[in-house]
Amino acid sequence: MILINNVAHVPSELVEIIKKDNNTPWRASYEYYLMQINASNSTFADFGGLILKLGGLVMGEPKQASFPKAADYQRALARYRGTPPTPNSAIVMAPLTRLTVNRDDQAAIAYLLDTGYASSRATEASNYGITNRQPHQSDPETGAPKAPGVDVIELYINGPAGRRVTIRTETFNNNRKVTLYYSSRHVENTYDYQRLS
Repeated sequence: MILINNVAHVPSELVEIIKKDNNTPWRASYEYYLMQINASNSTFADFGGLILKLGGLVMGEPKQASFPKAADYQRALARYRGTPPTPNSAIVMAPLTRLTVNRDDQAAIAYLLDTGYASSRATEASNYGITNRQPHQSDPETGAPKAPGVDVIELYINGPAGRRVTIRTETFNNNRKVTLYYSSRHVENTYDYQRLS
């Protein structure tokens, strides 16, 4: 979780904000660094503090001129940046609105976005085609295994052959952030984690 002016954010939200900000040029390496900043549960007084931190990380990257072989440079850069997000993670994929999900799922998604999901309301949720609440091991933000402090559950939308929603809850220093993600597919248990906004 990244706190900016005491407001909790997940990395994919910040990717969206930065990409829309005409005053802040987007760099693909920001995805790596937002993952690092998120893993350390960082706090910033304002958005500018986050941008300064990202800029500092970019400036600290190994310089290609320092390496006679391109392969050595690529290895050093990979070590510095750390594990990349998976291509199907929320930090890489564009977010969705409730109106851009599969038409058959819009009522279920609206229900989840408007009310959240509590196991005590499972009967009510099933009226919207929401079933099979199960723990989920991957973090939809990064595609990597979830870290301590992150809880993820998976829901079926319109049956086992239908789509999936994962609900990610992260807690840090009395801050709690709940984010929903939609996957239009789950072939061989592989999901696309698009954050619902």
